[in-house]
Amino acid sequence: MPGIGSTCQTALQMSVRNESDKHPLPPIAKTSQNGEKGSVNFTNVPLSERQALQNILTQWMEIWMLRVRWQDATLEQLKRDLTSVHSARKISGLAIIASASVNRPRDGTDYETMDTISDVPAEMLPFISNALKDEDILVRIAAAFCQFFLREINEDARKVLFAVVEDGTSTDSWIAAQCLALQGDNSYLVIRRILTQLFEDRTEDTTMQACYLLRELSKRTNVIHSMLGDELNSGNWTDRILVCRTIGQLLGGVSQDLINKLIYLMWRDWNIPVRWTAAEALQQMGYRNLVHDQMRRHIEGGDWRAKMDALSLIGGLQHMTDQLLPGFIKCFSDDYMNVRRRACQTAGLLQTKDETVLNCLCDLIQNDPAWKNQVFAIKALGKIGQVTDRVKELLLRAIRSEVSGVRLEACRCIATLRQCDSDVKNVLQDQMVLESHDLVKRELSRTLTALNVEPDGIREITSLIQQQISKLCQKEELIPKVLNVSETLEMEHQKMEMGKKNPLWKYKLHDSKVSGGPYGHGRKESSSPLCKNTTASNRTKSEKVQAWTRSPKNLFSTSIQNYRLSQDTSCILISDVVERVIQRGR
Repeated sequence: MPGIGSTCQTALQMSVRNESDKHPLPPIAKTSQNGEKGSVNFTNVPLSERQALQNILTQWMEIWMLRVRWQDATLEQLKRDLTSVHSARKISGLAIIASASVNRPRDGTDYETMDTISDVPAEMLPFISNALKDEDILVRIAAAFCQFFLREINEDARKVLFAVVEDGTSTDSWIAAQCLALQGDNSYLVIRRILTQLFEDRTEDTTMQACYLLRELSKRTNVIHSMLGDELNSGNWTDRILVCRTIGQLLGGVSQDLINKLIYLMWRDWNIPVRWTAAEALQQMGYRNLVHDQMRRHIEGGDWRAKMDALSLIGGLQHMTDQLLPGFIKCFSDDYMNVRRRACQTAGLLQTKDETVLNCLCDLIQNDPAWKNQVFAIKALGKIGQVTDRVKELLLRAIRSEVSGVRLEACRCIATLRQCDSDVKNVLQDQMVLESHDLVKRELSRTLTALNVEPDGIREITSLIQQQISKLCQKEELIPKVLNVSETLEMEHQKMEMGKKNPLWKYKLHDSKVSGGPYGHGRKESSSPLCKNTTASNRTKSEKVQAWTRSPKNLFSTSIQNYRLSQDTSCILISDVVERVIQRGR
């Protein structure tokens, strides 16, 4: 006797290959840049129904841990299994029949004619009907599932499925609810079980399956809209997003109350992704003009909060029209800082290359008093990717900005735009030497590496300067210079004291300043306090150091006592000295 699948095993491979070319699978929900899943579009209803059947069969096999090969089964073997006293063999036989019914090859592409072709011989149907009256509940459930896949479901099978939905395990009730939904049952119990699975299991496959079933049931009833409308009041923002996405895929009439709830969420919900999803649901339901008109009204005539909400929706929906553009342009020059910042974010999301928008972003970089707005404008230019002479000039100017955040974002923007001409390289290399902020310096290094510019030359110059400065910062070099300065200050102090006691000394002091001052640039007889041979007294060098550190009049006594002339703490910040040296050289 030929097997149930032996006569068509070869045709199965060719048929499946042909069907995969003619009827592509439904698109899978993709994840956008902001981490949110997009809505699922069921454009090919016949193939989606077959895919739904295959999903139910796969779930049943995995949950019950059934491993069957319907291609090798024979009718005699199936009869022996269905009449066996062992429940496991009966369930295995029913699973083989169900698997063969779903996975058998299809002759032709018309899904409507599938029901006219018998999946199993008619002589097997009585055995399946008898299994519905078996003493074992698992055998009865398997027989009900088998009749569903054979499209020969009767009233007894429906009763079994309803009992499983109401009192069965969570997995079995989910499978039974799917079977009843595909049979067109739109009762409250079935819809409630599908919605429960939708909110409890957030996997991609379950979401697609539940949305498809609800879409099919929404053709016959409006109960789904009402039940989902109640879920819009949930305190969990992820539930509200899921409800909005599901509502956008439903068919049938929509009540005004549901539309008002979605409009309220679009403008008033505290979570920004919920607002975007509510607006998208309204557009999918055919209210695109309503959403557009409200966004235009908010962006043109609303207060600063309304403008920010409208800009957020425009960026989230990535929807810009000629009617919205004038109001959008005005937001770049708004009096409120947050509105200008949100306009920059929206421009980056839209990635529009409109010349007016680019000029507005450049004006913000050049003239905005808030440095954070300059950062967001630079970031928007990086996302847009349009490079002009003005954009390049402003980025080079931003590299030299006094604000570290502006310099940091300018480096990132240059790396994103891949600007690597000679002017940009020279500016980056110069800034690499002068930069004192650690984060900006690391970002400069990454930018040079991204632009294939070797920073070895910069490191050599910096190393040489650091070596020279470290030599000058040695204790042996600093102490004599500090002592000389101390002697100079001490001598000046003595002169001032003598001038107070002897009025004639003022004229001598005046003549000394006219002739060259206390530094000996005039007459030869004027003593120079900077000379190493000239001292204020005959004290030894050690005594001078001790007196110098103890003297309260000495301006350097406090710092010397704190630092104790140590090797580690006597060095000056290298970056500041390098900057001063280069500025003097210029």
